[in-house]
Amino acid sequence: MQLIAPAGACPSAGLNELAEKWAEIAGTTKTVRYQRRQVYAELRAYLGGDHPPGVVTNAIAAAYVDERLAKSPDSASTRRRKLSALAAFWEWLGLRGYVPKGVNPWKGFRLNPSDRKTPLKRPYTMPELVRLFSGSPTYPALREVMALGLYTGARIDELCSLTQGDLRWERGVAYVRIAKAKTNAGVRTLAVVHPIPVGILRARWKRRASPAAQLFPELKGGGYDKRLSWHVGQAFRYHRNKQGLTGATDFHSLRRTFITRLENLSIDQVHIARYVGHSLPTLAFRVYSGGATEVTQRATGKAITYPRDVENAVRRFLK
Repeated sequence: MQLIAPAGACPSAGLNELAEKWAEIAGTTKTVRYQRRQVYAELRAYLGGDHPPGVVTNAIAAAYVDERLAKSPDSASTRRRKLSALAAFWEWLGLRGYVPKGVNPWKGFRLNPSDRKTPLKRPYTMPELVRLFSGSPTYPALREVMALGLYTGARIDELCSLTQGDLRWERGVAYVRIAKAKTNAGVRTLAVVHPIPVGILRARWKRRASPAAQLFPELKGGGYDKRLSWHVGQAFRYHRNKQGLTGATDFHSLRRTFITRLENLSIDQVHIARYVGHSLPTLAFRVYSGGATEVTQRATGKAITYPRDVENAVRRFLK
């Protein structure tokens, strides 16, 4: 694409340099930095290299939106996020004099929602659990992480990030400290009582290990943020698909299943929320409550069971 800056365009550095400055604005998270670089890299590929920002006219922006963004295989929300990011980038350029202030070729577009229907995520049914906990996946620690997800309701990243110091024992009960959580409410200590997850944790625990040592040392970080759960999540999706369980279920559906199972066992909603790390809505719980005690966590952990065919499938799966 032959691009020429229009007459009167503000002199500036190239978009490569400016996009990097924009990505590295103080206070932005690692995820936001990655997304900003990704958005610019796609635009740069369309433009055919580095150019001053003034070359991106209304016509160029419209062509990019129509030819690339609108036809992208990304989800509708991802396409809207990318368009919004480009508009934010140009607003930043205008405030710093790299383009005329108020000139933003990325504003005013509307992207139609995708025609693809994304299935609503849901818990597993009991027969689906029997299918899920079958086969012979070979990825390290995948079977154990799956079983822990089913019996604790913990998120995949919470489980993969566990260290030796996060685990302690008292009278056969494993107390698992969830320190790496999505929210403040997610920081909690689980009392694990059921013999299947207790057996997994007992086999992984090393009395003389460094507290900072990973509980699953074979896991390596992956993705742009180097999460220990990244490769495990990829391996789980491959295994799930192989068992014919696609679309509406994922690893997080184990958490949905755990919560649903406790509800069906008539466990108090507050106790469930405390165990899985959900925030509680009222001021009394947010400000005045001291949180869950080990007694209530142990009672919740003791309550979780599954039908015999599910438990037998999990045991066979772990062998």
